[in-house]
Amino acid sequence: MIRGATSILMICFAAGLFASSALSQNSVSFTPLSWNELKPATLAADTMHVDKAGGSPVEDVDGRGLLFTGTNYLWRWNIEDGSVSRVPLPPGRTGQATPVAADKNSVVIVDHESAWVFARSSKTWKKLDGSFDPGCSPSIAGPMPGNDSHRIYIVTDCGVYLVLTESGQLLRAVGDDFALARREVPSMSVAGSGAILIPEGLDLLKVTLDGPRVRKKTLYTAKSKILGVTRVDEQTIAWTSQALIFFNRDMRRVQVVPVLGRRKIQTFAAGREFHFVLFTDGSLEVMGLVTRDKWSGKDFTGSSMIIGRSGKYVFMNSHQKLPRVFSLVNFR
Repeated sequence: MIRGATSILMICFAAGLFASSALSQNSVSFTPLSWNELKPATLAADTMHVDKAGGSPVEDVDGRGLLFTGTNYLWRWNIEDGSVSRVPLPPGRTGQATPVAADKNSVVIVDHESAWVFARSSKTWKKLDGSFDPGCSPSIAGPMPGNDSHRIYIVTDCGVYLVLTESGQLLRAVGDDFALARREVPSMSVAGSGAILIPEGLDLLKVTLDGPRVRKKTLYTAKSKILGVTRVDEQTIAWTSQALIFFNRDMRRVQVVPVLGRRKIQTFAAGREFHFVLFTDGSLEVMGLVTRDKWSGKDFTGSSMIIGRSGKYVFMNSHQKLPRVFSLVNFR
């Protein structure tokens, strides 16, 4: 249950955000959704290993389903009625698989070696040409805003790769000169065709991948390590453990919003109507951009969050248990 509370984030600038003093405080239920129990129980046991997948679950294209992997199956959880369906993962895969994108025709997953596409109509898998270099296991920081099922960026511990499903290829996009330590991979965002935004330590970089050379440009240097970056429409938001950093469409910084008190930011998610800030102490702040309301709650855990494209759900992944889905319908 979320109760109205005073926000610890003071957000105020003219580019469409709100001053915290203008926000109303509401009581609202923040309802965790459950899935229907599967029988026999041995089928449900497959999902006990979902924490090994890495990355986040993926929202299905219709906005009504959540896709994630277990040991042997790709699962779809219908978040509207709680029903669960599954298809076997492809034979011959290497290591744990995890979904990275979906559209009405297909679902894309990666394993420790390559990428696979599941055709919904024929219910068959196809392995794409190309592979991750040996030792470059994918370390996925969740589905990147801007990713689609045709052009998907994948972070590994020795470079960035690009999945091109229309041509059936997995290609190295950024090589060893742009390697990231596997356990230090932050979230990225698509900056436009052939370019990504990616944190590297204190710096927020724009990396242009199209053309004969990889071009890197430092857009901003923070006071502490940048944990992630996301884009919503024409606005970009990066975050550290101590602040949210807002940029306009030209990637000029327009506001730095510090965290007040001792809490630190664990992760952040942004949609067209809501901003979510999850703190390391398990507290969650939700800010409505349209309704100008705010809520806060506690006892939440998660390593990543996704706001559903319908605006009705937030998906939270902890890497330790089944994904959690919360209904936002009572926020309206």
